[in-house]
Amino acid sequence: MQHDFSIVFDTDNILWQRVLEIFAKNEKYDKKVVKHRNLHHKFPRSFSKALGEEVDNDKDNLISLSVADHFLVHYYYYLLAKKGYRQSMALAFRMMARKGIKYITPETAEAMAKDYEDAVEISRQFVSAANKGKIFSDEYRHKLSESHKGHTVSDEHRQKVAESLKGKPKSTEARQKMSESMKGRIPWNKGKHDIYSEETRKKMSESQSRRTQTDETRQKISNAFNGKHWSIVNGKRVWN
Repeated sequence: MQHDFSIVFDTDNILWQRVLEIFAKNEKYDKKVVKHRNLHHKFPRSFSKALGEEVDNDKDNLISLSVADHFLVHYYYYLLAKKGYRQSMALAFRMMARKGIKYITPETAEAMAKDYEDAVEISRQFVSAANKGKIFSDEYRHKLSESHKGHTVSDEHRQKVAESLKGKPKSTEARQKMSESMKGRIPWNKGKHDIYSEETRKKMSESQSRRTQTDETRQKISNAFNGKHWSIVNGKRVWN
């Protein structure tokens, strides 16, 4: 299938020649999935769908790229994409960066830092618009929940995120969205008792006042806490 790349990319830009050079040096590799190499669609699948065409999986549209070259191609695709196509390329570039960034030189990474920040913002808006009004099934929500179980964020990553956000001003629109999203939520430093009605609180108080503990139970509780105290471990309050 023949594709007119000029419809979706600025092929007159010098960066398009860099894309073609990357393709040329990788044509010698077998067009199949192997370790440390990615199979790339020259004409993006998302563009085929946007144009109402079938996804082109022919060998002429496929090429095996190293992780670094694959990342660079998506970087150039993001910069070259025309209006209406750039959002999906921003998302692809953002996703590729998660593992591709470690395969390029620090100088190259530093040079694309600002473009990456812009791509992250564009891709977030793109995903938000795509999911607006979408209702997810219970099965999908369950799978999403399971996929995040056991996932932890390292202190180093938290620190990097904190540093990247430090001093960054938020637009009035962003502040308004945050305000709207927090309406009706219980602040982290307030307990559930803060939202109970007076009648409910009274019933809870009465139910607790009827509870009695035997001397034996009180003694067991006392023994369990004997000699223990609160302390701070790794920034968390623990009982030991």
